[in-house]
Amino acid sequence: MTDRSKLLIRLPSEKVPFVYSFGGKSLTIGKHKIRLGIPEMNFLQPKSQLRSHIVVIRRYELPDTFLKAAQRQLEQLNIQADIKLITTKEGTPKRKTIKVKQTLVGFGVEANNLSEADSIILQEKGLGGKQKMGCGVFV
Repeated sequence: MTDRSKLLIRLPSEKVPFVYSFGGKSLTIGKHKIRLGIPEMNFLQPKSQLRSHIVVIRRYELPDTFLKAAQRQLEQLNIQADIKLITTKEGTPKRKTIKVKQTLVGFGVEANNLSEADSIILQEKGLGGKQKMGCGVFV
């Protein structure tokens, strides 16, 4: 953590008053003690391109089948987008893991050519599972 680190919380507008109660409080994360400032509200903004650091879709651990499963989830949300997996410098998909009770495999995903409405839906709904753990959240 650095002096530029931020705590971001994405939540429905009706939950905003709850977050204001944390203003000025201290928090300990690992060995770091953090003093929270006054919360700032930022609303979702439509973007033609969004990324998720990691998307986890159970039982889809290979790049090709994972991408097809992610595309099916977009179709279920009626979202039109060109999606691709985030790759290494060598061009291979970046396989990522998250350990909850077991180790889950996922990939970074980029969505391009989104309409304004589809962009907001993708930011609200996300893709895959473990969204409470930060997976499948698009920014």
